[in-house]
Amino acid sequence: MKIANKILLKALGILLIAVAIIVAGLGFQKPVQTVPTTQIDNQIYEVLEPEGWVGKKLPIIDYIDIDEELKDGNWLVLFYHQDCPDCRKAVPELEKAVFEDVDFNIAIIEVPPYGSPIETNCFYSRLLEAKEWFITTPVVILLNNSIVSAVWEANVPNIKDVYFNFAAHNN
Repeated sequence: MKIANKILLKALGILLIAVAIIVAGLGFQKPVQTVPTTQIDNQIYEVLEPEGWVGKKLPIIDYIDIDEELKDGNWLVLFYHQDCPDCRKAVPELEKAVFEDVDFNIAIIEVPPYGSPIETNCFYSRLLEAKEWFITTPVVILLNNSIVSAVWEANVPNIKDVYFNFAAHNN
């Protein structure tokens, strides 16, 4: 009986050492990244971080169906989602600016999932459904020949602030 207990204790000790080694090894593995933050065409999910776009080419321009227009000239762009109350409030303000003497075009880009197209005098477009986009709306950006010069995230700036910012970046 004593020999059986010794063998059992040795086996149990070996098993505990093996479990400890496995658990310790798991601690050194890289965590799995579940939401990619880089733009590679074959990825399904994309987290958009507009505050990092300033001074760079708009990284998602090729996923907007009016990309050729946005690549040339000065633009104020609103990223809009159908369920966003602040986005809906912003549209009439931007519409007023369309009829003022401004030195930039205004585009409203709807983020999927889409609702019914909105009636607007602004350029209206959609972010293509090539990926599942994660973005906090509303987002307003200023573009100059596809380069982002200013970003307002999760709020819509007063149109006078936009004019001031536009003038500061285009003189």
